[in-house]
Amino acid sequence: MPPVSALIKPNFFLVGAAKSGTTSLASYLDQHPSVFMSQPKEPNFFAFPPDSTPSCNGPLDGDVLFERLLKYSTTSEQAYLALFNAAGTASIVGEASVRYLYQPEVPARLAGFCPDARIVVIIRNPAERMYSHYHMNVMAQLEPLTFEAALAAEDARIAQGWGWDWHYRRVSMYADQLERYFAAFAPEQIAVFDYGDFQADPKLLSGKVLEHLGVNDPFEFDCSSSGMVGAAPRSRWLRNLIWEDSLLKRLGRKAVPGGLRRKVSAYVERKNQSTIPPMSDALREALTAQFEEQRVKLEQMLGRPVCW
Repeated sequence: MPPVSALIKPNFFLVGAAKSGTTSLASYLDQHPSVFMSQPKEPNFFAFPPDSTPSCNGPLDGDVLFERLLKYSTTSEQAYLALFNAAGTASIVGEASVRYLYQPEVPARLAGFCPDARIVVIIRNPAERMYSHYHMNVMAQLEPLTFEAALAAEDARIAQGWGWDWHYRRVSMYADQLERYFAAFAPEQIAVFDYGDFQADPKLLSGKVLEHLGVNDPFEFDCSSSGMVGAAPRSRWLRNLIWEDSLLKRLGRKAVPGGLRRKVSAYVERKNQSTIPPMSDALREALTAQFEEQRVKLEQMLGRPVCW
């Protein structure tokens, strides 16, 4: 591995918000010859102390949580910078770790690492973002409660040390999070976009992000595919059978070849998925109203209307 001084440093960070189209946006930007995005998409380098072992508390054993949430994270600076070795002559070198928007220490760390960095944020109706975040956890077998119960349990879970992945309401408090970024970077270094605009015209918004990054040549993005599309299990019992260890699965491992087991599990997993049930208008309105103070603060910060 080459010395750290010889490695390319990122100069662009897509910091969130979670469940607001960042996976799709990162993949679209990566199509441009002047842009290089890291693989994995979310190395989470600035979200954890240097040279530490990334970890979080939650409803499952720490080893399981690491495997499902953090296994692609790196806290070694040399390993982190090595992710950008293949950037070549790309003028925009970036990554997209959505934990960065929420973690309070990250803006200062980013500014210390790359003072001239460009920052991009996508914000989404906070109620819809929470709902999508919750269903992502359900599909990953990380959320045993109903949506309403999980929101009610948030304070108690945080008091018990549960990690970012279950801070549904707090992760949606964008104004408080952006305030830290505007304290660490000049306003012209930060661009905040709306998820609704991205949904309506991903090519147009991707082009606006390129302009913010200083890339002004015309480019035709292929936006035919999207990133992480949410889903809900038809049967939680069947989902548990696939994911959790059991006597039946241990017997199956002895009798059925590994490749066939994985194919069967993947097939059952696909068949067990259904679209996320829509959130009721009443619930959306009630939850959105809880963020009115944040919305007003955002409008003052950004100098434009924020419509939820």
